[in-house]
Amino acid sequence: MLDLVLRAAKIFGPALAVAGLPILAADYVLTLHALSTGRAETLAVADRYVERAETVIGEGLSALREVRTAGAATCLMPDRQVYGVHAFNSLHIQQIGIVDTDGTLLCGEPMGSLTQPVRLPTVEPGDPAVMIGVLSDGKDDRQAMVTLRAGDERRLVARIDRSAIELAAGSAALQNVMEIGVYLEDGSAWYVPDTGWRAQSEPDAITETITSRRFPLKVTVSSSANAALATVTPLRLVVIAFSTFCGLIAFALSLLAVWRRDGGDSFTRAIKNREFVPYYQPVIDLNTGAILGCEVLVRWQRSDGTMVSPGQFLPYAEATGLIRDITRQLMEKTVQDCGELYAEHP
Repeated sequence: MLDLVLRAAKIFGPALAVAGLPILAADYVLTLHALSTGRAETLAVADRYVERAETVIGEGLSALREVRTAGAATCLMPDRQVYGVHAFNSLHIQQIGIVDTDGTLLCGEPMGSLTQPVRLPTVEPGDPAVMIGVLSDGKDDRQAMVTLRAGDERRLVARIDRSAIELAAGSAALQNVMEIGVYLEDGSAWYVPDTGWRAQSEPDAITETITSRRFPLKVTVSSSANAALATVTPLRLVVIAFSTFCGLIAFALSLLAVWRRDGGDSFTRAIKNREFVPYYQPVIDLNTGAILGCEVLVRWQRSDGTMVSPGQFLPYAEATGLIRDITRQLMEKTVQDCGELYAEHP
């Protein structure tokens, strides 16, 4: 039983090592690569959203400063024209207007962009000159705004277009398995698109957060680790196929080596047991018919009495050098068999 186990280990061990070790190593490397790539991509998406948010807020703040520099801070027609011109010339501003300390929008341009009156948060005297906030209907409709003090009782306000923060970021493999959140410093959610995937559904989800250095906002992006791992599945299949092929080759070589080793062991045992015997073939004078001598050939006579022809073992014996031991045994046996006869007929 032990011998059978050892033989199986000699045959299957190398094959399993050749096939298994590359698969394990490749799986480890590919897993690290996939997760590292997924994390880098998640971080890049967060960085793009921070950049876009900074651009949008920066544009709104710049427009408000230009309006304040122009001296527009009332609802008179010339000031409203200034509001409208700056809103129209911007990329991301939906409306520019002015509010009082209670947060009531006194006027804004273009007015057509509003479907209903808007009330902004109240303003206290000690509040910062620049403020960023989010207008929300309590559900999914959120709109960012930037305010700038224009006097003791009034502030200019720029309402950012809802689509300004939208981006098509991330690879096709991760776009639909990302959870994105753009938040202000106070935790107000500015932009949280519904992709149908939630980070809570995966304990090992990849999550990255970047905080803006210019404005009080941050972006948190989570992505699916399973989706990231799926990107290297084709490479895994290639490694498995190649390793399996190498394993089959190793199995065949191991099987051949064991077979040769077993053959060599049986051959060595046959020499030790003196199973190689002389086979005498007479040398006859064809003219007189007299026996002139004999030619000594070799035969392998197994312990069970079966005979093995020379063509089956002589090439191996000559290749391994065991032919010398066989020749020596044949000479000793020939002396024993033919010594007396040779003495009588020298």
